[in-house]
Amino acid sequence: MELDMQKKLLRFLQTGTFTPLGGSRELKVDVRIICATNRDPLLEVEEGRFREDLYYRVHVVPIEMPPLKERGNDITTLATHFLRVFAKEDGKKFNGINRDAESLLKRYAWPGNVRQLQNVIRNIVVLNNDTKLAIEHLPEQMTSGPKAPKPKSPQPTLSQPVPPVTQDVSTSSQLSESTVYSGNEHTTEPPKGITIRPMWMVEREAIQQAIDYCDGNVLNAAVLLELSPSTVYRKKQAWETEEDEQQYAE
Repeated sequence: MELDMQKKLLRFLQTGTFTPLGGSRELKVDVRIICATNRDPLLEVEEGRFREDLYYRVHVVPIEMPPLKERGNDITTLATHFLRVFAKEDGKKFNGINRDAESLLKRYAWPGNVRQLQNVIRNIVVLNNDTKLAIEHLPEQMTSGPKAPKPKSPQPTLSQPVPPVTQDVSTSSQLSESTVYSGNEHTTEPPKGITIRPMWMVEREAIQQAIDYCDGNVLNAAVLLELSPSTVYRKKQAWETEEDEQQYAE
């Protein structure tokens, strides 16, 4: 919140009056103010981004909302609620969660809190048509533990120069077409039987397939693709505009 806006809010809390936008006289109201933030208010005050006097005006009955991972049975309660709501919207048969799946939902860290839980349940409902949510329906990042980082290959130092790559001329003719040399020479054609397409084409086909699979529902398609709906809408509109321009040019 900008400091100027904070000043206006402070005056409103002090007097209970405000002047509507475009108005010429003050109005008096009787309201209660509920504030929410995902930042540390005291730290914001110390950093000069939040007025100290305003902080003590709104910090009357503080309520700390713990993250989802610390809310125990609330996780399964919310998951069951989302499951039934989305099942009803999409005409699916889901009506509950298996006990093993409930235990896994409670153990997961949920870095994205309730929004992540909501998206996970919606993804499951869109892709499946069972009656009970089971472990096999959950995404891989939840069912498999944290992956160990790949070991780094040793890097050569200045005291250990990389030896030049040599090639026996007598065996060069035996190399396959897919061989990539470590020098300046390299093949530009993919191996036989493999077709490589531009990334924009692969992206467009993936998005269109998801939209077709969801019967034109861009929101459900965005959930499947793990993209924001605005991104899908923007790309789809850009493709349609390009097609219209091509037809006009013809």
